[in-house]
Amino acid sequence: KAMIALAKEKTQTRRAFRGFLTVLTLALILLLSTCGITFYVVQISKELVLDRDHVLLTAHGGQQVHLASADFSLINNSLVDRGCSGGDDCPALWVTKDRATAVLSSDLPDEAFKALTSMSIAGPTGVLHLHVDAFARYKEEDSEQGTVVVLYTHVGEVTLDAELVSFESRAADAFASAGFLLDASQRRLASAAGVTVTGELAGGLTPPSLRRASLSPSVSRSPLPHGEAAQRLLEATRA
Repeated sequence: KAMIALAKEKTQTRRAFRGFLTVLTLALILLLSTCGITFYVVQISKELVLDRDHVLLTAHGGQQVHLASADFSLINNSLVDRGCSGGDDCPALWVTKDRATAVLSSDLPDEAFKALTSMSIAGPTGVLHLHVDAFARYKEEDSEQGTVVVLYTHVGEVTLDAELVSFESRAADAFASAGFLLDASQRRLASAAGVTVTGELAGGLTPPSLRRASLSPSVSRSPLPHGEAAQRLLEATRA
C-alpha cells in the first residue's frame, strides 16, 4: 500500500508540474501576443515616419512631407510674409541673428525698438548691460530728425536724438564708469559720433535700406514729470 500511495503521489506531482508548465506557456504566449498587437496598432496609427535619411514621410503613401509656416511662405525661393497679397511683388523678408551690432540712433524704426529688451554697450573701460522696459518716440521740434526716442531702462531714461545720446544722472554715472566722455552738463555724451550697441534691435526683419523709415510718432512729448510719464508708459506696455 505504501508503494502504491507513493506512486500515486509521484503521478500527481508530475501532472501538477505539467499543468504549471502549460499555464506558464499560455501566459507567455498571451504576453507576446499582446505586445505584438500593441506594436502593430501603434505602427498603423502613425501618420508620419522618418526614413533612413531622416526625411519626414507619410506612413502609408511614403510621400515626403513639406511643412508650412502660419506667418511666412516661400515665393520664388524668397521668404515673404504670408499675409501679403501681392504675389510675386511681395518684398522679401530679411532675417538676421537675434543679437547683432548697430549704431544706437533714433533713426532706427519703431519695429527695431519693439524687439529691444536688453542691450550691451561697450565703452573704453567697461561694458554696460541694460534692460529696456519700454520705449517711446516723441515729437521734438529742435531735434535732428523731428523726433527723439526715449529708452526706459532700469538705470533711468536714455534719450536718442539721431546718434546723440543723453540720459538721467544714474545712467550718466554708468556711462562715465564705462569710460565714455560726457559734456559739461554731465547728462549727454561729449561726441555725437554714435554709440555701438549689441542687442535685438539690429536684427529682426528690417533690411538696412529701410531702417530710416517709420519715424512718425504717435504721441507728443508728455508734459508730465519723467517719473510719472515713465510709470504710465510701463503700465500701458504691460497692458
